[in-house]
Amino acid sequence: MEAPARARSINDALSDFIVALNRQAKARSVVLERIGTAANQQQAAFSGPEVFAREVPMTAGHIRAVRLSLRGRYSDYPQFKRFLDDVVYLSAIQSLKLSGDHFEASTEIYGVAP
Repeated sequence: MEAPARARSINDALSDFIVALNRQAKARSVVLERIGTAANQQQAAFSGPEVFAREVPMTAGHIRAVRLSLRGRYSDYPQFKRFLDDVVYLSAIQSLKLSGDHFEASTEIYGVAP
């Protein structure tokens, strides 16, 4: 019998997402101009990534989520669509706004409390 899979901590999920997002953006010719959060940036400089996380309701504080805002541009729509497919595989897109060859998106990453 196989051991049950371990849930990823929110810290690991967030760092894995950022690495994969940058890799996929480069592979799909997407330029990421900004990846940010609504959290206090000064506080984040002195803490770990968990300061960005909020508790997901009805999980007794066990599951945490980080909402990130992404901003960038693309040169080829079919490649951008593939990039979005990559992002959907890695996270939950909450909103997407396109204007010409620029985009803004809000996405959430989930993990367990550290």
